[in-house]
Amino acid sequence: MPTSNVVFLDEVFKANSAILNSLLTIMNERTYHNGIVKDQTPLLSMIAASNELPIGKNELEALYDRFLLKNSYLM
Repeated sequence: MPTSNVVFLDEVFKANSAILNSLLTIMNERTYHNGIVKDQTPLLSMIAASNELPIGKNELEALYDRFLLKNSYLM
């Protein structure tokens, strides 16, 4: 992912906190911490999908807020 231009994440809100924190940094700053080295990422777009919304889960709301477009489908 650190070298990708477009990323698709499935079931993004089921990831552990370390991955979610890395995603926040990549989305906000377009940087990736590889040990002690801070690398720039060429990320242009990140698309995510999930079967559940993080409503009421404070630890996930910061990531959810970073997505510009949000759409939900009820069947």
